[in-house]
Amino acid sequence: MKTLSFDSLRARDYVFHYDSFTVDHAECFTTLTYRYRLECSDESDTFTHTITLPLSDQTGFDAGIYDSAVFYLGMAEVINYYKIACPKKIVLHTGRLDAAQEAWFKELFYNGLGEFFFQNSIFVSKEELFSFEYTNETTYPKQSIETSYSVMVPIGGGKDSIVSYHLLGDSNAKRTLFAINPIVATCDLMDKSSDTGYRLTRRLDAKIMEYNAKGYLNGHIPFSSIVAFTSLLTAMMSRQRYIALSNESSANEGNVEHNGMIVNHQYSKSLHFENHFRAFVRDYITEDVEYFSFLRPLHEL
Repeated sequence: MKTLSFDSLRARDYVFHYDSFTVDHAECFTTLTYRYRLECSDESDTFTHTITLPLSDQTGFDAGIYDSAVFYLGMAEVINYYKIACPKKIVLHTGRLDAAQEAWFKELFYNGLGEFFFQNSIFVSKEELFSFEYTNETTYPKQSIETSYSVMVPIGGGKDSIVSYHLLGDSNAKRTLFAINPIVATCDLMDKSSDTGYRLTRRLDAKIMEYNAKGYLNGHIPFSSIVAFTSLLTAMMSRQRYIALSNESSANEGNVEHNGMIVNHQYSKSLHFENHFRAFVRDYITEDVEYFSFLRPLHEL
């Protein structure tokens, strides 16, 4: 199977659409459903992406208190489907970004896809990668929420998050555990803990596999940025003040130079991303949840 080239796909003038998001409630669950669309002159394909949280807060959602977090989480998830053909244009039918927000997401996509660019021999500037267009002028205001002295620890199954979890046991803050599609090791830890745990289910549209089989573009994405937005929404819904990541200092180190940039496989675990994400949350979503890495001063060794 021959992989289609970036240049040949760009020549087909694909357009990517962020069509909609919906929030549905069951007795103990909230499901977010995002719909995206990839189209060019002779074809169009719709993708359905879901995230299920073991939380329900109908009153809060009815009041629109989480709309900004849900909308921006959908923006972060765009990258899963955008990378299939890397269109020159992203059209938002769900709301509008201001100039600073556009720049923020362009930086996330460009730096977060650095390894993807390297793997696929893609040479493109951040300015040329894509532009935004809008059919919806809705903007989502920052929200104030009442949070408790509680810390949520995302658990990935590796040693780093377990270190944070045990060290934070010496604090006065209540601990909760958070995992997306947890692996066996993560489930074992959560089962043995007496602390509250949130196990989220995230499902990508299976059509991605079909595109991969046809030779469309594939590769690494900044998954930790998706974890960041998802954990933020979970913390807001469960009224927790702190999200303690377990990214140590070596996550700041680049791996290879490509197209004039230092590619960092762990970009969305880096201090650069962490600081930018904290500022974005503070400016556009809420000032009442703090996202940080508890192990940042330490090196992997």
